[in-house]
Amino acid sequence: MAKQRLSPQGQADLVWFCRRMASALQGNHSVLAALDAILGGAPRGLHGRIGEARRRALGGARLPEAVAGWGLPRFAWEAVDMGDRAHQLPKVLRHVADRLEAEQLAPASADRRLYDYSLAFGRIGLLLLCGVELGEAVACAAESVSPSETSEVLLAAQEAVVNTGLTWSEALARLAPDLPALTVEMIREAEEERRLGDALLVVSDYLLEEAGHAVLMEHGKEA
Repeated sequence: MAKQRLSPQGQADLVWFCRRMASALQGNHSVLAALDAILGGAPRGLHGRIGEARRRALGGARLPEAVAGWGLPRFAWEAVDMGDRAHQLPKVLRHVADRLEAEQLAPASADRRLYDYSLAFGRIGLLLLCGVELGEAVACAAESVSPSETSEVLLAAQEAVVNTGLTWSEALARLAPDLPALTVEMIREAEEERRLGDALLVVSDYLLEEAGHAVLMEHGKEA
């Protein structure tokens, strides 16, 4: 599990793989059968990797083990591992693809702090929806934006939750004063309604727009 961020091509390849595998795994097909089904149409850069994953699956490897060495971000690996254990791989693979696609439109001139929060909250939300507990989800997401002040804030907030009994929204309100107040309120309401995973995906999209994504997209339409 690599800490570095995927290249744009690596991200696109992983989206392709997750979507095709999700479709191929429908109907309780085995991982081996699904890899066989997508191998023929795989992009050149993925063909060899999928072939190697197939050989590992033939030897009894689970999907997370079969794709070991691909340089997957920790959050994606953890999600796939949890999905495999819960027998929900198609659903989880679609979640991973959706999250990576949302992250592909990273604005070069974005406010880096808000963009890092957007990445982290989106990944925490994904992991929560996949069944990962909050502490592990925060650790994965913090690692993905490390080293940064955002990473430090997320880990400190989780520590405050564990050690002082604060809710996560209360910890963020104290430790992340630069977060828009609306996002903290959305997280607070989601905690009360027990829908934190879904809410964090919405918060992530909102922060991405705040970081400059919406403006750049509009400029692209005008060009």
